[in-house]
Amino acid sequence: MSRGLLLLVGYMLSCGALLGQEQAGLRLGNYAGVNGLMLNPATAHSFTYNWDINVVGGGLFFENTFGYLERASLLGLAANRNGTVSPTEQLDPENYDPDADFHYDFFDDNQKKSFYANTFMTGPSGFYRKGEHSFGLLTNVRATTSGQRLPPSLGYYRFKDQVTEEAFRIAPFHVGGLAWAELGVHYGYKMDDGRTNRPAFGVNLKVIKPLEAAYLSNNEQISLTKAATLDTLFFQGVDAEFGLTNNVTYDPSTNSVDYERNRVRGLGLAVDLGVEHVTKQPNGRELKLGASMVDFGRVGIKNGQYHELKTNTDFDIPLEDFETVTTEEEALALLSAQVLENTEASLVSNQFSLWLPAGLSLQADVEVFDNFYVNAMTVRRLSFLKKGVQRSNVIAVTPRYSLSWIEASLPIVLYNDKDLRIGGALRIGPLVMGTDHLFSVFVPNQFTGSDFYVALRVYPFWKGDGKNGGGRGKVKCYSF
Repeated sequence: MSRGLLLLVGYMLSCGALLGQEQAGLRLGNYAGVNGLMLNPATAHSFTYNWDINVVGGGLFFENTFGYLERASLLGLAANRNGTVSPTEQLDPENYDPDADFHYDFFDDNQKKSFYANTFMTGPSGFYRKGEHSFGLLTNVRATTSGQRLPPSLGYYRFKDQVTEEAFRIAPFHVGGLAWAELGVHYGYKMDDGRTNRPAFGVNLKVIKPLEAAYLSNNEQISLTKAATLDTLFFQGVDAEFGLTNNVTYDPSTNSVDYERNRVRGLGLAVDLGVEHVTKQPNGRELKLGASMVDFGRVGIKNGQYHELKTNTDFDIPLEDFETVTTEEEALALLSAQVLENTEASLVSNQFSLWLPAGLSLQADVEVFDNFYVNAMTVRRLSFLKKGVQRSNVIAVTPRYSLSWIEASLPIVLYNDKDLRIGGALRIGPLVMGTDHLFSVFVPNQFTGSDFYVALRVYPFWKGDGKNGGGRGKVKCYSF
């Protein structure tokens, strides 16, 4: 993975950046506006107001099952960003510092491993609804790194404790990272003949500009043996490929980033598609059902590096050879020489392409009683799109109390089908802030990740509370 993306992941781990996975408190509800269109573009026709403008917004989500910080929280990390970090006594007794501010360790289990990081910044964006039609403009800068359902043998203790001089196997796996800017246009349509309710449809078409990218695909099972001296790894063939850009480098000695190389060239397209149907229950309250596909698209890189490491021949990698390597180019040339006996043999092309973190989503939203709603949502990654970045799976149930001026929600989230957490979000007028992992923000514990999001918007919340913006002059709302 390129140094720019390694820097991004390292920053998430060490600094606890202040800005989530699906940002339930930001994407759901009658007042979600343009941010809701990024989960289901058809929802433009069920929002309370006819227009919405996002001034600026941002967020960060990070979660992993490899390792953790002891007794840490997001606020604690933010308040002590320059604090000392030490391995635990179990991990490294020689370098253990009992007075360090934070201690880190790795999970000692035989579970599949994963990591996922998603950062975004939404710039000026908005939508406007007129009758049966809705139109919008979306601007985002995003970065995602992912590795889903990785072999347990990649865990620190599983690899460290593996018996030497005895072959063990590593199953196929895929990891990737991508940073990109996107400019999108939105269109939605709902036909209403005055007698029957019909579904609304929506589409976001996005042009993608890559900023940084890297991926690694191990296509076949690897047989690996550690030497008794632990200084050499022996392989029985390999079938792997990887691609990366090298426009950003990080100098750890000065803690600085260098952007002087050529910018990444390339382009991509992505689409969000959605449908939503709103019906009246026997008690007169609304039930909304929606389905969408988001971030389905691919981006091509024109000035990167695409490498293939394919051989049926046994080979070894002396780890000490890499101790004197100082540049990315030297490391790649050395790896190619060790595997393919030629420093340039692995480099196949300067072009490669990656899939975006595509997913399928289902949503249901019901008004239980006046101003109190419950939303159920699931997002499932399209796991067959392996060469790229893969979304995490999410199931969420979100109760919320909602008025035009204020809204409070309590997302209950099942992350990757096994990790249950509680979030919280608050909207006060034009300001929205929240998290889908509340305890990780405030409660020091075994810290594996966290998230936070915030947005500043403009919409006609001054029209008053009540149905369809009622109160001091009702806002015209699309009638279902």
